[in-house]
Amino acid sequence: QTVLINIIEELKDKYKNIDDKRIYITGHSMGALGTWGMSVAYPEYFAASAPISGLWEGNVDTLMNLPMWVF
Repeated sequence: QTVLINIIEELKDKYKNIDDKRIYITGHSMGALGTWGMSVAYPEYFAASAPISGLWEGNVDTLMNLPMWVF
């Protein structure tokens, strides 16, 4: 998770026109599991989250204010 956040931060530094208020996360199947995990760990970082066909059995209390579209 930290590596992905670091990559995004490097891209924001390199490409100054990235709007950090519009960073979205999505993934399918195992990617959805990663989407859930990133959303729970960094709910304030993403503008919205869209996990597709992925199981999540963890706590979702931190997601109260994160717009989500769950498939």
